[in-house]
Order: sequence, then structure tokens, then C-alpha cells
Amino acid sequence: MTDITLIPPATAPTTGAQLMEIILPVEGMTCATCVARIERFLNRADGVASASVNLATEQAAVRYDPGRIDRAGIVGAIEAAGYDVRTQQRTAAAASADLELDAVESARAAEQRLLLRDGVAATAIGLAMMAVAFWPGGPPLAMEPLNLVLLAPATFVQFVLGRRFLARVARGLPHGELSMDTLVVLGTGAAYLYSLVITLFPAVVQAAGLPLAH
Repeated sequence: MTDITLIPPATAPTTGAQLMEIILPVEGMTCATCVARIERFLNRADGVASASVNLATEQAAVRYDPGRIDRAGIVGAIEAAGYDVRTQQRTAAAASADLELDAVESARAAEQRLLLRDGVAATAIGLAMMAVAFWPGGPPLAMEPLNLVLLAPATFVQFVLGRRFLARVARGLPHGELSMDTLVVLGTGAAYLYSLVITLFPAVVQAAGLPLAH
């Protein structure tokens, strides 16, 4: 997919400058909250007259004053919102709309495959951990050493398979932004932290009268 830059006949109402429009492919959007966040960051950028983000096509259409902001500045505003702009070479002639939509669908399908793969892997690891902990006749190890063993796959799920959620929350927090990703990280983070305390400080947990099972 290529960026599309147009020069419309309209001019900026306050400066009289000729406005231009650029359409950028945006990665990482999952819901209407993402759309609203990107539009807010773009509209705050100096030189941007208006911005419209389409979740279905994963594109941001931005009208701007080229004398005050350029493509790099617009991309920077999108990245500041916590999202990425696909960088691909421009061709001499703009690709057809069908080819652009095919590229968008391919990128979306690839992201969905990765999300499905990580989700299946996380579920499989969780089921395996439960099977070991609740093995018929008792687990193969005492609870304290077993917790240490199970901490490794739990950490892998939290920080490797769940990295996309953590990265998005980390980008949004400095701007005070909350989303569904924040809820996911809060839920999984609380469970992981509780398990970590049980594993590393079993004596403290026992003194509080809590069970050592995850």
C-alpha cells in the first residue's frame, strides 16, 4: 500500500494556505477507542486541519498545511498515540483501490493469525500447568518447588505471548489513556503478581493464613 497525497481546491480558513491531504495505513487499531485516540492526537498536531481514521480500512486521512507540518510530523503524531504507520515504497503511479484493500486485508489477516497463535499457545500452557498442579494422586513435587517450576511458563505467557497488550498500555499510560488493553493487563498482571508473591515469599503467605496454591 502507498501513501496518497492530494491537493484539494480548498484553503485553510485562517491562514489562506493551500491544504494537502495524505492517507496513511495505520497498524494496531482494534476498536473505536483506538480510532478516537489517533484522531485526537492528529487534531492536536500543529498544522493539521482535520483528521479522519477508518477502522475498517485501517487508514488515516489527514488534511494539513504543508508549511507547518509534513508527513514525518503526521506519522510522529500517530506514533505518539501508540500506533504504527506501515512504511512501504511509493510507486510512480498509485496502486489501484482493489490492490490497496487486498494489502490491508492481508495485514489484518496476518495480525489475526498471530493473535490466534499466541492465544492458543497461552491456553495450552495454562491447561498444562493446571494438569500438573492437580495431577491425580497429588502433584509430582511439593507445592513450594512446584510453584518455582510453574513460574517459568507463567512468565513466558505474561511477558512474551502478552507482549502486544503490555506494549500498547505502556505507550498510552504517559498520556493518561485507558483502553481494553488496560483491562487485560490489569487482570493478568494482578494474577501474575499474586502468583509471584506466593512463589518467592511462601513464608509470608503462610503466616497470613493463605494457601500456597496458584
